[in-house]
Amino acid sequence: MNLFRRRRDLIAPLLLLSNAGLALVLLAGLQGASDLPAPPPAASPSDGARDEPPPIQFALPPMDAYSETLLRPLFNMTRRPMDDEVGPASAEGDFILSGVVVTPLRKEVLLLSKRDKAVLRGGEGDWLGGWKVMTIEPERVVLRRGTREAELPLERPAGGAAKPAAKAAQPVQPVQPEAAGADKK
Repeated sequence: MNLFRRRRDLIAPLLLLSNAGLALVLLAGLQGASDLPAPPPAASPSDGARDEPPPIQFALPPMDAYSETLLRPLFNMTRRPMDDEVGPASAEGDFILSGVVVTPLRKEVLLLSKRDKAVLRGGEGDWLGGWKVMTIEPERVVLRRGTREAELPLERPAGGAAKPAAKAAQPVQPVQPEAAGADKK
């Protein structure tokens, strides 16, 4: 127990001595910082002479410099060119416009794939089979892939021209029950 009390009595003076040493080091560092030269005064906007470099003029490189980007598109997962730039694929050869639906809220098309007979459905701005639907009209649709644009006419059945859908019938108004007092006479 005597040993423990002796150590405890030594801790307080050692902490005081180490704090005093740190204070001296900090004080010496602050006095040394005052020996540094003062920064030069800032030039006022009225001074005619400026040491700033002139602004850099930026010019885009010619389009020929982007040939590698066209050959390997950045946003294509395979980094290969789109089909329209490699082969003769066309919307006319790939799809048949089999239906157009036009409502006050939305326009949609039904495209039939000639390859796998799948039906693709979408609206303006949607991507269908690698083609973006640009314009939908009652008798045709305009598709775009890259720089190519294709117009597909609405296919008609062989038996004759299809008639447009008739307007929807007016909704039937519900019959109001007569007043309770009117039934009793």
